[in-house]
Order: sequence, then C-alpha cells, then structure tokens
Amino acid sequence: MLHHWPPILAIQIGAVILAVVYAQSKDFQLAMATVGEWKVRGGLLFAALTGAAAGGIIPEIAKLLTGQLKRPNVDWAKKCLFNAFVYSIIGIQVDLLYQGQSMWFGDGNDFRTLFIKTLVDMSLFSPFISIPTATLLFDLRDRGWKQVRSQFGHGYIREKIMPGLVLCWIFWIPILFCIYSVARDLQYCFAVLGEAAWSILFVFMVGQKAPAAPLPRDT
Repeated sequence: MLHHWPPILAIQIGAVILAVVYAQSKDFQLAMATVGEWKVRGGLLFAALTGAAAGGIIPEIAKLLTGQLKRPNVDWAKKCLFNAFVYSIIGIQVDLLYQGQSMWFGDGNDFRTLFIKTLVDMSLFSPFISIPTATLLFDLRDRGWKQVRSQFGHGYIREKIMPGLVLCWIFWIPILFCIYSVARDLQYCFAVLGEAAWSILFVFMVGQKAPAAPLPRDT
C-alpha cells in the first residue's frame, strides 16, 4: 500500500495549494463560486461526472505526475472506466448526503456542527450506503454474481465490508473535519480531491482482497 502514497500525497498537495490560492485570490474565490453554481444547476448529473473524475481520472493524473502510472493499455482503460462508473454512483450518493446535511444541520463550521455531520457520515452513510455499494460493485466485477451471492450470509460483512469500512474511518474522519471546516465554495472541490485519494486506497484494497481475476476506493 505504501507504493500508492506518492499519488495520494500529490493530491493532498493539490488540496493545500487550492486552499492557499483561494485565501489569496478574489478571482479564484469567484471561480469557486461559479463552480458551486454549476454544481447547483447540474444537479445529480454534475455530481455523477465529478464523481467519475474523482474515481477514474484524477487518480491516474496523480499517478502519472508521480511516475506510478505504467504504459496505458486496454486493460488499464477498462479499469479506469469501471472505477469512473463506480465513483459516479458514489458521487451521486455523496451529493445527496451533503444536501441533506446542509438542510438538517446548516452550513456552520463550529465544532458541534462538524462533529454531527462527521458522525452521520461515518456511522450511517459509510457503513450502510457508500462502502457496501462500492465493495459490492467491485466484487461483482471481480468474481461474478454467483460467487458473490454464495458468500452472502457467510461472513460477507465481516470479510468484505468491514475492512473497507475501517480504512474509511481512518482516512475520512480527519478529511471530513477539513472539508466541513473550509469555506462552503471550497467544500465540494475538497471532497472531490479527497475522493480521488480515497479511490486509490480503496481500489487497491479491494484488488488485494479479491481472488485472482481480471480486475484493477481513491476518494
């Protein structure tokens, strides 16, 4: 897994640069506000497209910049497209969550609000929606419906869902505090970069857990 830290670090550096430029540039603040308007107008389609970019495009750019990306081929393209597909679905789920969080708890960045939003995300959304969705989709791709179905009721949650969930908690709890604490116009861009970094970790973990099969999670 240490092999994947250079591209993850590159994404994190990008997020820091984003925050610094936002604080220093009025023009960039206006640009981020415009992105927020696109998000509102684009609705779930925009969420799906940015989710696909987070899971299938940004991680590959980060790997390319850090020398981790091997020569592209057909198998690589298939993996990227599938990652993009999975994270387009996750992107829609996350967008609906953020809308609900904003409506239920407001947009404040005080500790109480941050704690509640993170608690809801990590205790409800992740274990019951996002992690099972991504795990099941990658597992279906790697093993097929018959093998996956045969494991239901025989430790599937313990052996498949829980490892991803524990990694999710370790990765996302500090990231969510950062996302919810920055300016609202920056939150979605931070979330996309976080999803890109997360997808690198998650796809790697799923690949390691799966049995040998044509296959390739990097937030």
